[in-house]
Amino acid sequence: MIYTISKDNWQFSNCLPTTVENCIEYLESIDMISLDTETQGFDIYTKKLLTLQLGDKNIQYIIDCNTIDILQFKDILEKKTIIAHNMKFDFKFLYHKGIDIKNFYDTFLIEAILRTGLDNQPGELSLKGVAFKYLNIDLDKTIRGQIHVGISESVIQYAADDITYLEDILKLQLNLIKKWSLENTVKLEMLVCRCFAIQEYNGIKINQEKIKEVVNEISLINIELENKLDNLIVSLAKEDKRFKRFTRVQLNLFTEEIKKTTINWSSPAQKVEIISLLGYNTKSVNEQYLSSYKNSHPIFELLLEKSKISKLENSFGLKLLSFINPVTNRIHPEIRQILSTGRISVSNPGMQQIPAHSELGKKIKSCFVAKEGNKIVSADYSAIELKIVAEFSQDPLWIDTFNNGGDLHSILCAETFNIPIENVKDPFPNKPDITYRFLQKSLNFGLIYGLGVDGFANTSKLPKKKAKEIIEKFFKKVPDVKNLLSLLANSGVSHKYIRINNTFGRIRFFDKHNETEEYLASIKRASMNAPIQGTNADILKLAIIKLQDKIDTQNLPVKLILNVHDEIISECREDFAEEWSNILEETMIKAAQVIIKSVPVKVDKVISNYWTD
Repeated sequence: MIYTISKDNWQFSNCLPTTVENCIEYLESIDMISLDTETQGFDIYTKKLLTLQLGDKNIQYIIDCNTIDILQFKDILEKKTIIAHNMKFDFKFLYHKGIDIKNFYDTFLIEAILRTGLDNQPGELSLKGVAFKYLNIDLDKTIRGQIHVGISESVIQYAADDITYLEDILKLQLNLIKKWSLENTVKLEMLVCRCFAIQEYNGIKINQEKIKEVVNEISLINIELENKLDNLIVSLAKEDKRFKRFTRVQLNLFTEEIKKTTINWSSPAQKVEIISLLGYNTKSVNEQYLSSYKNSHPIFELLLEKSKISKLENSFGLKLLSFINPVTNRIHPEIRQILSTGRISVSNPGMQQIPAHSELGKKIKSCFVAKEGNKIVSADYSAIELKIVAEFSQDPLWIDTFNNGGDLHSILCAETFNIPIENVKDPFPNKPDITYRFLQKSLNFGLIYGLGVDGFANTSKLPKKKAKEIIEKFFKKVPDVKNLLSLLANSGVSHKYIRINNTFGRIRFFDKHNETEEYLASIKRASMNAPIQGTNADILKLAIIKLQDKIDTQNLPVKLILNVHDEIISECREDFAEEWSNILEETMIKAAQVIIKSVPVKVDKVISNYWTD
């Protein structure tokens, strides 16, 4: 049965009018409240909340937010368990109105947990998709958008349908959650969903004048790289006539012929053509391909740098200013909560694309600032993934190195290459532009993520036979790390899934029906990587939950505003910044210690007027 609550006295044949009091009385009598909203758009600050739908599979209430004060539902919504699909969206609109829902199930996120790692087809995680999957019900979504024109019988039915089936979907999902022992994953994701919603709501301030200066610098670098690429083609054309068709003649004041190119360096097809003429076979010029040939020909390094700079220009050029909200004068990046290992991604803008530790990356970060009277307080886990490896493998060398405060990369480097530890920063003979230690660092991280002999040979410029010998020598020094990676790889192939850790129980699933050699090899690589990267994600999420809880319960003058990789960024009242940085550090360490118990956890923290390393 559908009921409507509106002072406009809606009259439709498929529903009956009722009162707020009757609605609340019914909601008090049920265990869980299904919830959905209809809005004018996606932005909380500039778009209206049009309707609020509450109820269960038996009775649905459509509440007119234009004429009814929804704060009348605050108490019931904040004390009951809520079911919603894509709760982060609904949460922000209700939070903006003063309703803070802490206890909920999100059928969208639960479905994402059950499909973590699998390739989701468009709409598979949508309410329409899960309703069809679990209940064989084909929801009619063609009505979406008609609510902006006005309320009608079809709009009322559409709004009611969005909450009618949530309880039955959840019940069937939770049966699968129990089957796979994913209860702790669900608990973690539901709690952190609210935190991410608040972060999106809070946003981060940007210095508009400073970003314009950085944009100009990025543009100049891009032009310089294109000039270098042009000059390279001009040089090639002088020796190889096949390249002449990419050049044109231009006369200067002294009538000297100057070669210029006609190449559009943003065109993948033209870049593939050029690379093919140089004798390299490829159908793609993505960064992975360019990196693998980086040392084979000067064009690859130039194209790689050009690709990275172009991405920066597209993501953090003047387009960045378009993300500034006209009401808050802040940007509000969107968080995708569950990727294939449980890690998050940040988009609109893509904050994770800012180059880590580069000078240009630092300049971009410095454009994100605290408002007057506040400070940006950030904290970053140090070597967290290597410490997860130490914890899971219990390798004595890794454990002892961390416990004694040693530099893992240097100590392993001395062992692997049989050189004195004081020489680890010497140039590597086969590739003098990198050091022994840098190569060892690449090896440490690379092997965790499935780096093979070919990849290491390319990085080190060693013959494959020698590269294989070094990898084997490395693993002889750390046999427990090798055993861990082999165990994970074989487990993934055998079961077609890998459990991230036993604390939270998250699973990365693989396609059970794909038995090709190439796919099985990718399962091995992913199975070695997922428990390390996924555990990192679980730790970060737990820390965020604990931090937001402290902010809420102690009413601290702090806002969590951003997460990038292993870093948590907050904005804090200036006079509380030092105390908050200590709370931030302590809380992050305790979150990590839930899993990492054998080696010390370290957090690097910074207090500044802007985001900095």
